[in-house]
Amino acid sequence: MADFTDPRDPNALGWTDFERDLVALGRSRRTIQSYRETCQQLADHAKGADLLSLTRADIQDYLLEVRTLRSGTRRRASAEGKATSTEQVHLRSLHRFYAWAEAEELVARSPMTGMSLPKAEEKVIDVPENDDLRKLLAACAIDPATKLPYAPRGTTSTP
Repeated sequence: MADFTDPRDPNALGWTDFERDLVALGRSRRTIQSYRETCQQLADHAKGADLLSLTRADIQDYLLEVRTLRSGTRRRASAEGKATSTEQVHLRSLHRFYAWAEAEELVARSPMTGMSLPKAEEKVIDVPENDDLRKLLAACAIDPATKLPYAPRGTTSTP
């Protein structure tokens, strides 16, 4: 994996400056770690090339690789044109990095310009029926006299 702490890495200086700005902006360690991992993976995909020299096509190739490396369910969702949350995190991280590089005049124009997030995968959550909720609540009811759960029908509650 690319090592942005190695001074021989073409991305070391740029990453150090970007990270310093993220810290100054009060970004969490986890956010910075996520940006770092995404940028390191992109650098690895580009065989160690300077991230500031990559083209839009290079980045799109990387994002397609991220999409195809997902598990079966995620791959199926992606094939339908919907992004997983992982894909969206990678895209947002790269948008942020290249927007910073453009603002710092390290690139004339961000290769991410005009790239938008794919539609997110919708997660359908099953909601229990009202009757099932009533049964659940009844099963969890507390006897005010004993402060114990009510015993199921046909049994006795012993403290």
